[in-house]
Amino acid sequence: MSASYLLKESQDLRKYSQDFLNQSLRSEKPVIVTWGLMNAGKSSLLNMLTQHIEQEFFKTNDFRETTEVSAYEGDQYIYLDTPGLDANTADNLEALKGIKKADIVLFATPIWWGGRSSLMQRAIERMDAFDEEYIKGGRSVLLNKVAGIVITGTEDGAQAT
Repeated sequence: MSASYLLKESQDLRKYSQDFLNQSLRSEKPVIVTWGLMNAGKSSLLNMLTQHIEQEFFKTNDFRETTEVSAYEGDQYIYLDTPGLDANTADNLEALKGIKKADIVLFATPIWWGGRSSLMQRAIERMDAFDEEYIKGGRSVLLNKVAGIVITGTEDGAQAT
C-alpha cells in the first residue's frame, strides 16, 4: 500500500466519522442544566420547567438535598439538576460533571439591590476550575454552551450562611 492510498483512506475515515458524529448529535435532545449555590432554587426551577410543581421530580428542601446530578427527559429537552456549589468539594465536582454535559446552562441566583448576590459571585468564582481544565486540555468545557441567569428571590442569602 502506498502512502497516498493510506492518506486518502485516513481522510475518508475522518470524514465518515465526522458525518456520523454530526448526525448523532442532531438526533439528541438538548441538555439543560441548572447551576448555582446550595438552596438557590435550581431544583424548584426545574420542577417548574418540567411541570412537576405539585409532585416534585427534583426534590427540594431548606437544607442540602441534591448530592448528585439527576436527570429528567422531557419531550424536547433533558433537564439536569446539580448539587449546590460550596456545600463541599464532592458536590462541587459533581456539579462540574453536570455542566460538562449541558448544552444550555441556567445560573440560579437570588438578587440583592438590583445586582448579583454575593452567593452568585461565589458561584462565578468556582468557575476558575474550568480554566485549569482549559490549560490541561486546550479546550474550554464552556465552548458552544448557551447560558442564562435566573433570579430566584429577593434576598442575598448571605445572612443565612
